[in-house]
Amino acid sequence: MADEETQLPAVEELLDFDRESVQRLYATSMGGINPERWERARDEVRFEDVVSELTGHREHLLHCPFHGKDRTPSFQLYPRTNDAFCFGCPPGSQYYDSVIFASKYLDCNRVQALHWIEKTFDLPRLPDSPLEDDDEPGTLGFWDLSEPFILKAAHDVQEGKDPELAEDYIRIYFISLALEKSARASEDPDGARLRAAMGLASVLGKDRVAAIAGSRT
Repeated sequence: MADEETQLPAVEELLDFDRESVQRLYATSMGGINPERWERARDEVRFEDVVSELTGHREHLLHCPFHGKDRTPSFQLYPRTNDAFCFGCPPGSQYYDSVIFASKYLDCNRVQALHWIEKTFDLPRLPDSPLEDDDEPGTLGFWDLSEPFILKAAHDVQEGKDPELAEDYIRIYFISLALEKSARASEDPDGARLRAAMGLASVLGKDRVAAIAGSRT
């Protein structure tokens, strides 16, 4: 027990670092969606309830459902901070909040995971807001991602028959399109183009975006 307690400060520091990265992702790359919706899904819904709903388990230490079998449970839930850390997942993929866990477990993007949480836990709809504007330059542009985004959006909406998801996808697309069109007149054209691309990237997911980037090299 003493050994476990001596490890906690280092784990807390790593959790804080990952938490900060995830919160920045929510703020900058989930274009067209009210940040309060992300905060509510992460903070007001108990993480252990999300895990229980998806896996049937309520323990605070359990076998990770993602990285394969482990001899001893490696997925640690932290009720105080309402998130989790897996000691067996690859570096950079060890921190989990409700949205990340649902997205990975349901094999969907984070916008879809947000919708699942809102519907499952009866969270009322909140109005959406435009993109934040504190990003750093990226490499892929709106026009690189627009066609794959439309195909992905059509597939998700037809498969899920979810009109609210369709509304979010449409909002993301047209906010991103407006940012792309206004980039020339912007004082920060690179930042505007990045925000336009990141709205679409949030739905496509990092693997699909990486594949598109790879096809351009």
